[in-house]
Amino acid sequence: MKPWPLVLALPLAAAGTEPDDVAARAARIHRSAIVVDTHEDVPDALAEKWADIVVRGATKHFDIPRAKEGGLTGLFFAVYVPASYADGGAARIALDRIDMVQNVVAAHPADLVSAASVAEIRRAKRDGRIAILMGIEGGHAIEDSLGALRGFHRLGVRYMTLTHTNSNRWADSAGNFFAPRF
Repeated sequence: MKPWPLVLALPLAAAGTEPDDVAARAARIHRSAIVVDTHEDVPDALAEKWADIVVRGATKHFDIPRAKEGGLTGLFFAVYVPASYADGGAARIALDRIDMVQNVVAAHPADLVSAASVAEIRRAKRDGRIAILMGIEGGHAIEDSLGALRGFHRLGVRYMTLTHTNSNRWADSAGNFFAPRF
């Protein structure tokens, strides 16, 4: 038996799949999937200009209506601390941003829920809510304190970048736009 009839049959079988079938299947897969955005600058944007994220277009990057339409399951709000605070005050800025995130979540309990684990993200998906997680941008936010790092973890922070635009005492940045004095 020659293998070439099988080779010809494969493209013919694939050609029978209608584009609408593929789009419908993709939509079903997307709706059932856990979709997580690992970086969103909402806290920084809200610190500059407050907006109610339940309103479509409230911020450039995120609002609840578009997130729900897009099937978003989880979202890491970036707790950004400007490098200008690397010499002091970075932990306070991070705490203020974390407090803001917690207040935003509390203001929208039907749509948002704080999460700090995979199980909580799955629960949010099951409940039709968006899991809000937090990550700190820039290790300078802990002000060289492992106690601060543990405290941020207790508050729900689940990742911290070692650096952002500046180096610190224990990690070097690729671009030292602000060089702390140490």
